[in-house]
Amino acid sequence: MLRTIATIFLALTVLFVNAQEIDLISVSGKVLTDSQEPVSDAQVMVNDSIVSVTDTSGLFSFRIRPKSFYIKAAKNGYESERISVMNPTRAITDLLVTMIRNNELDEVVVTAYPQIETATKAIWYPSKQEQRYSTNGYQLVDNMNIPDVVSSSHNQTISIVNGQSVQCLINGIEAQPDEVATLSAKDIVRIDFQRAPGGKYVGKGGVMNFITHQYDYGGNVYVSADQGFAYQYGDYLGFANYKKGALSLSVTGSFKWNREHNLSASDNIYNLNSGIMTQTVRPINALLSSRNTYGRFKISHAKNNHSLNVSLELTANNIPTDSTSSLASYCGILEQQSISSRHSSSNALSPKLDIDYTLYINGNQYLNISGSASYGRNRYSGMFCETGFDDIITESKEHNQSYSGGLAYYYYLKNNGVLGLNVNHISNIYSDKYWGNYDSRQKLNTGYTSALIQWQQTLSPLNLFYYVSAGYSYTNTDINGKKDNYWNPVIYYGGNYAINQNQSISLNGNYLHTIFSPEYKNDLVLPSSFFQATVGNPDLGVLKSFQNYLTYNATFNKFRMSVSYDFMVYLDNITNKYYTKDNILYKTLINDGNFYSNRIIFSASYGMLNNSLRLSGHSIAEFFHLKGEEYDRKHNGIRGSLSLAYYTKGWSFKATYTTPYKTFSMSDPTYFKNKCQYGVVIAWNRNNLQIEAGAENFADKYRANSRYFDYGSWNMNTVDRFSSKGRNIYVSVTYTLPYGKKTDSPDASYQSTINSAILKPF
Repeated sequence: MLRTIATIFLALTVLFVNAQEIDLISVSGKVLTDSQEPVSDAQVMVNDSIVSVTDTSGLFSFRIRPKSFYIKAAKNGYESERISVMNPTRAITDLLVTMIRNNELDEVVVTAYPQIETATKAIWYPSKQEQRYSTNGYQLVDNMNIPDVVSSSHNQTISIVNGQSVQCLINGIEAQPDEVATLSAKDIVRIDFQRAPGGKYVGKGGVMNFITHQYDYGGNVYVSADQGFAYQYGDYLGFANYKKGALSLSVTGSFKWNREHNLSASDNIYNLNSGIMTQTVRPINALLSSRNTYGRFKISHAKNNHSLNVSLELTANNIPTDSTSSLASYCGILEQQSISSRHSSSNALSPKLDIDYTLYINGNQYLNISGSASYGRNRYSGMFCETGFDDIITESKEHNQSYSGGLAYYYYLKNNGVLGLNVNHISNIYSDKYWGNYDSRQKLNTGYTSALIQWQQTLSPLNLFYYVSAGYSYTNTDINGKKDNYWNPVIYYGGNYAINQNQSISLNGNYLHTIFSPEYKNDLVLPSSFFQATVGNPDLGVLKSFQNYLTYNATFNKFRMSVSYDFMVYLDNITNKYYTKDNILYKTLINDGNFYSNRIIFSASYGMLNNSLRLSGHSIAEFFHLKGEEYDRKHNGIRGSLSLAYYTKGWSFKATYTTPYKTFSMSDPTYFKNKCQYGVVIAWNRNNLQIEAGAENFADKYRANSRYFDYGSWNMNTVDRFSSKGRNIYVSVTYTLPYGKKTDSPDASYQSTINSAILKPF
């Protein structure tokens, strides 16, 4: 059935492409200066509309209907000749467009399509309206209504519609979430998006490069505050930078907190060794509070042929309270009512040093060397109490070290081919101590090394780009003297074909393996209740995955669409196993069978009323099959979302709706039923200030989602009521103060997670 659907999808795509191509001829050429130097990133225009952008060699290509046209190029600081082409009847190759350097020219202003497809990337030009109603990079991408990309300013994430993350760059330099969050939308000239990323970014869902205005010197001060009321949380960020010449300095500070109440009610049936026991749990109260503090100092030195970035970070995570209390009733082999309570707390502190150096050699070679080192100190304390039974206490502390290094080298050939080498290594050292009901010490060392050789090439006359990257990865573990080694081949491949300036087809595929969770790579047994325990698995192996992701993208005036087919297989899938012994229910992780995933995704967006009213939506049809010795389960489902936005006189209004849906997790494994979600946002923008107010799921204080599964020894049926996913009313204020003549985009990135291998019973 799925193969038939995929075949029909591909056949319709090919027929549609052929129908579009019948009356088109190809045009390719080169943009050079009067001294015969290639001009990169020049906008190639036909009849004053942009149809292509030159690559690093000055090459361009596009397809056009066979009628007379004139062509020229545009780039700041250059003046272009204009060439007339009269009634072409066949393909045109080696068309030469000459530009003269003129640094006194004003900024080039042209009429552009909102989205232009080329062999290597899609090019998006934000309108003044989109920039006016956006404060940062995330909001701009969201307001541009791009169907195959999902951008969230609150979560500081950008992904493609299948969920894969997108690597963000600013002027070609890697950017972290808060760097994009502090990037002024008004400074963004265009956005380049690679759907089939090669080079060091193979395996990413895409690469998004924000191209910004360039100035002489200056800095930026950025402050933002996001405050939630119904669901209580706060997110505060401050940033300042200064640049003069090749040197730039920046300081970032962040503080986040939240208080949430997540209540769970469950009806469980346990098949223990002595017989059946039913358990009914009803919540009394719950509280989870957390705090995150982050600081970073960064110094950078960048010139035309090299860049050096050094940063020192300090992260502190603290969960002072994570507690629940419930009323439990037992029937069967145990007849009893009791009150149970669970309380845990944790804190972690980690300094980190990052170094990244890039060198461009002779104009045709690229070398990147990166490294990082961090130290982490983690502490966990947990206690479970239930009337009529002994208390269960678990205390642990950990010291860990992490080291990583990477080397990337690429050689650019004259045939638009690139030959490259990527080598990466990560080492983690954990030293854990447990005490309480169970005393133990654990020393765990993990290492991951990969080496890949890559070839990529742009075939300009065919509007085609492709890449192949292959090599091996080596994973090693040492748990209290027990050593394991894993060798696995790694392959990435893909390409992008620009049918014309409005349509493209892209493919990304890979075969690789994922690193298992280190906290389970042990032989610990930690009790979590009077009849439950969590068990480590020192023999846990790696999970291998094989994926192909095929996408068709098109723009027809104000209508954009994207159709995708996502196929994935997890080999030696990692999943939870539950079993009983001596009337104890044990939980552990195992490698069991394969997981097959097929998804068909359709996304579309449309602009009306001169693009002041914008509609967008997407739907996902998913077909899952978990097939192993422990479990053999299937799931078919469909879900979707809709969005409406309206912009007028400095005000913007947005409403979103996500349908209720059922899905399946292969790692638990568990079925999930999720209720619909909805929200409205009103924002006011003036110059560098934005004030935003929003309400989400305002009809329900708690959002109730259910999960259920029959594990054989345990039949689970649970309803979770989340305050964090329920009623949320918030106000957000953002202000940016530029001074001097700003040179680069703000750099306020941070990664606030801390490494840990502590096995937690609850």
